[in-house]
Amino acid sequence: MLDYEYISNRLPYGIEQKEQALEVFKKILYYAEHARKNGFLCLEELIYNETDIFLKNCLYRIIQGWKTQDIKEYTEKYILSINVNGEYFLKMIVIADGVIKILENQSNINLILKLSAWFGDDFQDYFYNEIKKIQNKSMEIEKDKIRRIKVSAFSDFDELSVFPEKVLQDLLREIEIDTLAIALKSAKWQTFQVIMKNLSEENRIRIEEVMGNMNNLRLCDIKKAQAEIMETSNT
Repeated sequence: MLDYEYISNRLPYGIEQKEQALEVFKKILYYAEHARKNGFLCLEELIYNETDIFLKNCLYRIIQGWKTQDIKEYTEKYILSINVNGEYFLKMIVIADGVIKILENQSNINLILKLSAWFGDDFQDYFYNEIKKIQNKSMEIEKDKIRRIKVSAFSDFDELSVFPEKVLQDLLREIEIDTLAIALKSAKWQTFQVIMKNLSEENRIRIEEVMGNMNNLRLCDIKKAQAEIMETSNT
């Protein structure tokens, strides 16, 4: 078994090299998360544009069904067979260790805890702050997907009153004031109140002005405006 830790402790690499290795580690987290959710075969499409050849080759062997020991032997022989400096060596040991963790289906928390050791004590604060950023971003994306999925089942205009505030506010920013004013003409009182509450003061005033000037509005025009808004909510 190749002693990566023994070797890495004797190779010089500074903050810049660690930052580059960290970018590779972020990719590993990305691939690991998708592999856990959708299985190893999903990696085939994801690695199509992967620029790091070593990482791509390792992940391709996971897709092919290689066992843990076979991949360990492959990564060890590969690393020993090429002449790399401290900068790329750190990337390679992070990849070699990371793909094994992916194959073992380990959680992102375990990946972070175990692979952070390669970066040294002086880099830990920066390492965890960077990882926290991408986790928070990923969490917000997932939350937004969940919100969108929840509202996609709605088709009746008055169901807007039960939309999450953030989703409703985002939707209202996409709707023209005239269209919204027409749609509100036959809305239930609760729906009217919820929508007005989630508009800016300027837009509330504009809505009231537009609605006050509407005469001889046909029901078909109201239904058309409401349908347009609901169609926007599902895109």
